[in-house]
Amino acid sequence: ILGRAVNCEAPRKDGSPCNKCEACLDDGGVVYNDCAANGNKDAILNLVAQQRVQALYKRRVVILDECHALSYGGTGAATTLLTAMEDPNCKTLWLLCTNLPEKLSEAMRSRCTVYALQSPPPDEFSDYMMDVMEREWGELPASEEVTAHMLSELYTTTGGQVRAALNALPLLYTNAKYVREGEVLIEADE
Repeated sequence: ILGRAVNCEAPRKDGSPCNKCEACLDDGGVVYNDCAANGNKDAILNLVAQQRVQALYKRRVVILDECHALSYGGTGAATTLLTAMEDPNCKTLWLLCTNLPEKLSEAMRSRCTVYALQSPPPDEFSDYMMDVMEREWGELPASEEVTAHMLSELYTTTGGQVRAALNALPLLYTNAKYVREGEVLIEADE
């Protein structure tokens, strides 16, 4: 959504993307990188090299998920990124996403604007998870009452963190037969 908002050719009055222009339909040319899996120096150098190529839209948007992982292993990835962020000709918007901001170097944090995202309220969380289940699997895993209870427990267990819930959702869905009123049991098939 942010990539679309940054590059939208006809944003709405509130700044949200129109979802109709070429940039919106192409997700604004957003690049996503999971730094926990692909956060070494070479991966960051590749992203930096891409920023030097003419962007299709006003700004290039690069999402670095789990960016605190750049600091591990002494690969120089964090230093490489810091250098790119300081480039005065940079037309790239670097979105550093982490739930462990204290793991980022002070130099990195000092060059960022922090936006702390809050977990959605329980009802929005449940509605979203139900939409995901229906979209992914075509149906709810159990009766609406049991599914609602399962999602309530999932919200409590994950603290409302959507990503953690999405990671657990396939296992919960597959093993819905283990859901009993009053508790949620997650058992992996052997």
